[in-house]
Amino acid sequence: ALSYKVLVFLANLGSAVCAYMAVKSMCRSRRSIILAVVLYTLMPYRFTNIFSRGDLGETLALIFWPLVIAGLYHVILGERKRWYYLVIGFGGVLQSHILSAAFVAVICAVTALLWCVRIVKEKRYIEIGKAIGMTLLLNMWYLVPFVCYYFGENLSTEVLRWSGYFEQSINPSNFTQSISLYHKQYFSLGLALLGCAGIGVIRLLCERQEKRSDMDSYLLYLLVTGCLLTYMTTGYFPNRTLLANGLFEDIVTMIQFPWRFLGPASSCFMFVGVIGLSES
Repeated sequence: ALSYKVLVFLANLGSAVCAYMAVKSMCRSRRSIILAVVLYTLMPYRFTNIFSRGDLGETLALIFWPLVIAGLYHVILGERKRWYYLVIGFGGVLQSHILSAAFVAVICAVTALLWCVRIVKEKRYIEIGKAIGMTLLLNMWYLVPFVCYYFGENLSTEVLRWSGYFEQSINPSNFTQSISLYHKQYFSLGLALLGCAGIGVIRLLCERQEKRSDMDSYLLYLLVTGCLLTYMTTGYFPNRTLLANGLFEDIVTMIQFPWRFLGPASSCFMFVGVIGLSES
């Protein structure tokens, strides 16, 4: 029990530190940085994982999501010398929760495709190559045996997919909930993070197109990504249709729980809200 409590304490502390480092590298407002630490540390989905589900893998992976988001910004649009943010973030997620690492890889690939012209024009593929190479090098001791067991043994069929696919739709009216006092699993964004999404929408509607900077474009991308991930947690997303499709069945089965997307969605909304306030 004591070791579990110490690990949870370190996970909370690590989440606060990573949120602080990530937002500070993108924003100069001291109040926004403090707000980011508070919002991310008190994220309802983190508390659900800790106190209700007991899911330490996702709890540890959520520590590093802010560094992933900040690292992506720096290698594509920001200070390219800070490519190591992406190395720390991706490496931390990989060592914590393999499915979250797959989510990170997909988001990184999509982000790179959206800004591929800029990457080639400014030769930012050099920093991207450094980040990929260093991440692989530092985690080779883990990746090699994992890949060997995954494709060579029964790890894929007998361990990773033991539970199949579990569908629990989230009612949009529950998105404002926080941790439950009656031992129920509240899968939600929380009112504060919904407010961050609202700030992003207001800025999108009010600010002129010609005044948008690289930061504004990236925040818009995070807002759209967060909304899409949130939509995928609800019953409106055609999970059962995908499950019935042989092409997507393996992917849906491996995801297991649609509420997993609340973690990265909350991270995106946090950046949209706090940096949006500082830039507004």
